[in-house]
Amino acid sequence: MLALVAKTLANPSICDSSNTVCVTFLAGSEVTLLLESTQPGWVGLGFGTSMANAKSFYIGWGTGLSSKISQRDASYGELLPPPAASPQVTLSMNLSQFSVQASSKTSVVFTVPRSLFNANGATDFIFASCSQQPSNANDIPQHDGPHGTLSYDISTGAAALTTVIPSAWIAHGACLFVAWGCIPYIIIFIARYLKFRLGHAWFIAHAVGGGIGTLGLTVAGVCIMAINGGVGFKVNGNPHIVLGAVIVYGILPAQILLGILADRLFKPDRAAVPWWDQAHWWVGRASLVLSAAAIHLGINQAGISWGWIVAFWVWIGVMVVAIVAGQIVLGTSTHAGEPPVNKEEDLQIPVAMSDRSPAVTVSDSPYVTVK
Repeated sequence: MLALVAKTLANPSICDSSNTVCVTFLAGSEVTLLLESTQPGWVGLGFGTSMANAKSFYIGWGTGLSSKISQRDASYGELLPPPAASPQVTLSMNLSQFSVQASSKTSVVFTVPRSLFNANGATDFIFASCSQQPSNANDIPQHDGPHGTLSYDISTGAAALTTVIPSAWIAHGACLFVAWGCIPYIIIFIARYLKFRLGHAWFIAHAVGGGIGTLGLTVAGVCIMAINGGVGFKVNGNPHIVLGAVIVYGILPAQILLGILADRLFKPDRAAVPWWDQAHWWVGRASLVLSAAAIHLGINQAGISWGWIVAFWVWIGVMVVAIVAGQIVLGTSTHAGEPPVNKEEDLQIPVAMSDRSPAVTVSDSPYVTVK
């Protein structure tokens, strides 16, 4: 587990580092709480340090007059806690006593007995949020947003929060970052600029990188979340999941099929680049844009600091600069029309003419270089 500790506040309101989830305490003879989330699903709070030992949970969704709250009893492991046999919660429709964030899409106010809190010292809580709203109290989807632990001292108002990133999320992010934030830029660089320098090796590197590297890591990353992240293979309204589904179920198979088509229909003596090759190029470029957006949304959804998002975009910037620099320094390598002349002292001629010169070295490229 990787934990990121948020700032400690000397007041009864606290948010995670991305301000996705906020909890506000208003103590009196009873304690009124405001649960907020920038996600449009649900937000929950439990008394305890884990799902296995929490003595009660409160899961809310909606906002204002449309808000709902469901009290749940102790859970067993990571299973959905059952509805409380004797609820001790009062839902309030009045948000006027709180300052609600303008970005909040879920905001629920409810009141619980003061006796649930420690009279002296901090009370421990767990919190979580989800992008998908429950259809009813018996069908609450598993959290897919920031979650972790927090503490609140009812006597002093001091609060502290720790956001926990599950190991499944970290593994998922690592697989997809390498699959879409690294490999595509490398294999595009090879295909675009190094065809005539690497010979047939360029095709092997390009095919293995995309067909095994990107595809394999994508399948691994999706399966990690489906099995361990509680998401499954379904697509809900979460923007990160929707965009990821477009890439995984649409862009990726289309790109692989276009690549196979381009290889099978390749002709060394062609006079122009056919439409399927050009489609392969443009689908690849579109995948770079969409995958970068999906990774951005994933980092943001994890609830970690903006520094990670900045670092990611700096990396993408380096990759783009490398592609542009390759165009300037190396030039495009395209199997169509006149073969490129890489140096003034080199003359490249078609293989079909190679019998005119004893100095010809034949390679897997459709062109050879004569000194």
